[in-house]
Order: sequence, then C-alpha cells, then structure tokens
Amino acid sequence: MKSLASNAIYNILYKSLNVLFPLITIAYVSRVLTPIGVGKVASAQNIVSYFVIVASLGLPTYGVKKIAECYDNKVICSKVFSELAIINAVSTIICIMAYLSMVFSLPYFEDKTTISLIVGIHLFANIFNIDWFYQGREEYKYIMLRSFFVKLLALIAVFAFVHKTEDYIVYALIITLSTVSNFAFNIAKLPQYVKLQWKGLEIEHHLKPVLILLATTISIEIYTLADTTMLTLLKGDEIVAYYTNSSKTIGITRVMIASACAVFLPRLNYYISHGQKEDFNILSSKGIYMLLTFSLPAALGLVLLADDFTFILFGKDFEPSILSMRILALSVITVAISNFTGYQILVSLGKEKIVLYSTILGAVVNVLLNASLIIPFAQYGAATASVITELIVALYQLYYVKKLIPLTLSKSVLVQIVGPLVAMAIIIVAVKCVNLNIIVEALLSCILGSFIYLCFGLCTGNETIMQIKRKIINK
Repeated sequence: MKSLASNAIYNILYKSLNVLFPLITIAYVSRVLTPIGVGKVASAQNIVSYFVIVASLGLPTYGVKKIAECYDNKVICSKVFSELAIINAVSTIICIMAYLSMVFSLPYFEDKTTISLIVGIHLFANIFNIDWFYQGREEYKYIMLRSFFVKLLALIAVFAFVHKTEDYIVYALIITLSTVSNFAFNIAKLPQYVKLQWKGLEIEHHLKPVLILLATTISIEIYTLADTTMLTLLKGDEIVAYYTNSSKTIGITRVMIASACAVFLPRLNYYISHGQKEDFNILSSKGIYMLLTFSLPAALGLVLLADDFTFILFGKDFEPSILSMRILALSVITVAISNFTGYQILVSLGKEKIVLYSTILGAVVNVLLNASLIIPFAQYGAATASVITELIVALYQLYYVKKLIPLTLSKSVLVQIVGPLVAMAIIIVAVKCVNLNIIVEALLSCILGSFIYLCFGLCTGNETIMQIKRKIINK
C-alpha cells in the first residue's frame, strides 16, 4: 500500500492547484471580461452545480469507501465499480433531462441558453466522473499530475483565446472542458484496474447509503449558503461582499487542511473491511493528532494576520472584513475535526446516518443563529453563527465517535502542539511590531512563524512533524 505521508503531500498539491489556478485565471479574466462577463459565467456554473451535486449522489464519499474495501481483489472491485458506475449514469441521465427541461422551458434562460448548455457539458460528462475510484485506490500522485497538466493547458487557453468582454462564452467553454478532460483521462486509464460488468450485479444494496450521503450533502449546502442568503436579504450587497471575501480566504485554508486528512479514508476503509480494527483505531487517533497539528497553527496565523491578508488581497475598502475573518478562523479547527470524524471515521464504520443527523442539526442551528445575529451584528453575526454551527456539528460527531472507538490523545500532545503555538504567536507579533511593508510583513510572519512552529514541534517530539522530516530525508 502507498505511503500515507506521500498521499497527503500529493493531495495537498492537488487541492493547492484547485485554488492556485482559479486565482491566476480570475485575476486575468476579471479585467478582460469585466464583472458582467464574469458574473454571467459564475451564475450559469452556480445553477448547474446543484444538478451535478444531485447527479453525483453520495458517490464522491461512498465510492471511495467501497473501492478501498476491495483494493486488492480485481474481480470484486470490477463488480463494485460496475454497480456504482451504473447508479451514477442513471442519476446523471435523470438530472440531465431535468436540467434541459428547465433551460428550454423557463423564460429566465431565453437569453442564456448558449452559456447554460456550455456549462451543462459538465453535467453531461458526470456519467464519466470516476475520481472516487482513483481516490479509493490511493492514486493521489496520478490525480495530482493529471490535474496539473489539464489546468496548465486551460490556463494557456484562457490567455490565448480570451481577449475581450464578448469572450465570456469562450471562457466558459475552456473551464468546462478542463473539467471534462479530467474525466476523459480517468476513463482511458480505467482498463488497467477493472473490467466493466453487466451480469450478476447487486445495485440495490448501494442505494440507501448513497441517498443518505446525498441528503447529508444537501443539509451541508443549506447551512453553508444560509448565511450569505440571509445577509443578502437583511443587510444588502455591501455587507455580503465583506463577509464572502473573508469566508473565501478561510475556505482556502479549510481545503488545505481537509486535503491533508482526506487520504485517510481509503486506508481506514481497507482496515475495517479486512477486520484490522486495532489498526483502524490507531490510524484514527493519528488522524486527529495530524489535523490538530495543522489546523491549530493555521487558525492562529489567520487570527494574527487577518488585517494583512485583507489589505493585500482586497484593499483597504474591505477593512470591515478583518474581524469576520478572525472569527471565521476558529472554524478551521472545527471543520477539520468534523470532516475527519464524519467523512473519514463514521462513514468508514457505516454510520452515515450519524453524519446526516449532525448536518441536519447544523442546518437548523445555523438558520436560527443567523436570524438572531445578523440584524444586530451584520457580517460578524453571520461569522459567529457559522463558527458555533461547525462547533456543534464537530462535538455531535465526536460524541458518537468516542462511543464507537477509543480515540487516544496523550497529555504530551498539549506540550507538542501548544508550546510551538505560543512560540509561533510571539514571533508573528514581534514581526508586526517592526512596521515593515505589509507584503513583507505577511511573508516574513508566515515564513518565520511556520519555521519556529516546526522547529519547536521537532524539539517537543511532535510525531506528525517528525514523520514529515523523515519523509523529506528519505526523499
């Protein structure tokens, strides 16, 4: 089996590409297409994304789990893959019919038919979206290299063919085809691993778990979108801009932390399906330790450098985003925990219903808190509601995880993580007191803060940091 450390590195690189390339692209197209062109593409993509979510059912998580269980048996793996591929194809065809009916029947789409059909290619190609298969096989290096190649070609195409406002259609086509190209590479490589089957399939026993995970995804969408929707209705576009910009910055960090721990899912499923419960328990505790090692310094850095990041990324007009970013920074920790306990541990144990109940609880709490806090505190109320919601979801899942498996974190963990955090905070505050150029201040704070945290982590015996050191030396 592949090294978890290597998998984590490749998955972090993959997620980083998903953040970096769009940032480079949007910086260019925002000036060329103007807000009108960018808005048309974003609106069309937003609409089709709902259909893609439903078409995918719960396969992005469930598929990883099932493929990991039959990792080393090609016959069983071919059968399971065929069953899941058929489910994906049927659900996608149903969603395609619904999407086309909407586009060709509603007056709203009369002048948006072309771009709606172009971005709709993503939905059509979802039949061939089998990323879950390669994640289940822990092919993170392949996923990263494939993604880098496709995104680089897309970036070159944007610079080559998008030159004026009217090119928003071309831009939409390039972005859509870049996503579909990933699917094409996946299909071309597939015969190396499995053979599609049509006989002796047992599709029905997959339906309940994928539908539960779909319901979970929808619940999450409700409480992640409720804050922005209610800010729009209650406070207006300017307040929404302050909140969404700070939320996007925090979201990048969340993705990075989640990508480091996402690689545990295939291995956890392999252990549980092969009766290796002790290995499962040990790896679960290591995962919690690992995400705390990453998420705590990331959250602290965001709190201390929120002003620098806001002014560099958005300008001084977005100063009201600073406090909301500092509040939302706390959710980096809680989201990391809930992501691991929910989609890694509970799903591996077949407890998808607990994850569903936690997200439904989160949706209800979030709506109630937003209704109470947004009017008096605007974007700060929305940020507070988001943090409290994520904390409740994480605690709910942790409660059930501790009933199912013995999570063990020794008292030395406090020394190994908290000590380096204090040292990191001191060095960042010291740098900010020197009155440097804001960009130099941010870069120096990040570099020195990370260096001090890693050094103190090595001195205190932080196992995650020690493992990274060993991996680098071996390479």
